[in-house]
Amino acid sequence: MMKLTSGRGLAHRPYADRVALATGARTGDIAVTNLSAQQAAAVFGVSSGDVKRARKARASNGNGHDDVQKRLAAIVAEVGVDGALSALAANEKHA
Repeated sequence: MMKLTSGRGLAHRPYADRVALATGARTGDIAVTNLSAQQAAAVFGVSSGDVKRARKARASNGNGHDDVQKRLAAIVAEVGVDGALSALAANEKHA
């Protein structure tokens, strides 16, 4: 059975506890919930600002998923996958 643990306060837990939690998350035995924008951004390799903006977008129009998908599809259609990824990489270097 998968155990849940909150992301709140992870940085303040003893190192050995964090290693055990990271190992459990890696093996699928533990799911981490309630991550901060910074924590989620670090895990997924995106900017915390983008995570915050996406969360606000979801709150403002229901879930924000459809709008983000449509905008992303339009960008990819215009510049291609490689172009979209290059733009994201360049944006991260300047952030």
